[in-house]
Amino acid sequence: MPWDIMNRPLSCVRLRDGQEKRLLPTKQKPKSKSDQMKIAKPAEQETNVFFNKYIDLVKHPDLLVALHENQDKMIRFFNAIPSEIEVFRYDTNKWSIKEVLMHLIDFERYFTFKAFVSMRNDNETALYHPGREHYLVNAYTETRSLADLIPEFISVRSSTISLFQHANISQLNHTGHHVNPNHAISARAMGFALTGHSIHHMQVISEKYLRLS
Repeated sequence: MPWDIMNRPLSCVRLRDGQEKRLLPTKQKPKSKSDQMKIAKPAEQETNVFFNKYIDLVKHPDLLVALHENQDKMIRFFNAIPSEIEVFRYDTNKWSIKEVLMHLIDFERYFTFKAFVSMRNDNETALYHPGREHYLVNAYTETRSLADLIPEFISVRSSTISLFQHANISQLNHTGHHVNPNHAISARAMGFALTGHSIHHMQVISEKYLRLS
């Protein structure tokens, strides 16, 4: 799918069922408690090799702007996919397109929870890396459609933006208690990782689903 169709900012999106959902205009994106504050990319010690592959996909240096721009692109991307191919799998054991979106929604919830725990300086709650197959099996995505998953994504992303929008530098730098030290990551880095995670999966859909469907 051509990426240039997703590059215009959205203030209102028409969903697949015909309903409209109003979004925060790009020019009015909030920064944080301070209008001057930007959430810059994480320092090397705040992240790890596992998450770097996602963080590196995020080109904008300000997390809040990146989250808004990525939301716009995701809405355009999944709205443009014909309903008749949302169950398409490019191989037997691969996810369908709508399962990929469900996975992105679930993992954004979980990644944001990890960022929240870190921001609150909670070192008692053990943070695990979730089993993606287990989560998806129990999401019962076969009863869902892109038409109802897209508004759910918008709601989840709005919550994500709100969390990071009101964080201060100290909160963003907290790491939390990660059970696997190889997955230790600051709240700031988690925000960039979840953004890059969605970019990664849109690229996979473009390359391995839409070209073969």
